[in-house]
Amino acid sequence: MKAKVYLETNFRSPYGKPVDIWACGCIMAELTTGQALFAGESDIDQLYRIQKCLGPLPPKYMEAMKINPKFDGLKFPPIHHLETLERRYGHIFPSDIMHLFKATLRLYAPDRLTAEACIQHEAFVCLNQKQQQ
Repeated sequence: MKAKVYLETNFRSPYGKPVDIWACGCIMAELTTGQALFAGESDIDQLYRIQKCLGPLPPKYMEAMKINPKFDGLKFPPIHHLETLERRYGHIFPSDIMHLFKATLRLYAPDRLTAEACIQHEAFVCLNQKQQQ
């Protein structure tokens, strides 16, 4: 089995908790369907698949790519039809789980839910109520 490298490490961003939250979203998808969420054949293909699902990368990340020699001259093919998370998973996840899922996969890392916000999310309300009793 080939090891998966998380996208954030390709940008030389400092590894932090938002990467773990991203990984949780990816794991939610893989546990549900048995398939990797963004199963790219290369780093570039993976970035393309992420954008095809979530939209364009934030400008900060595009700038980081421009100065990284690994991505020199890279141009992504145009994306004519987004394959959104709703389209791919809306029939599988109830709305509260879908909201949590999308919030873990926000492209810009500071916009993702924190771990604390995830466990307080409405998707876990029954667990939170039991814990308080």
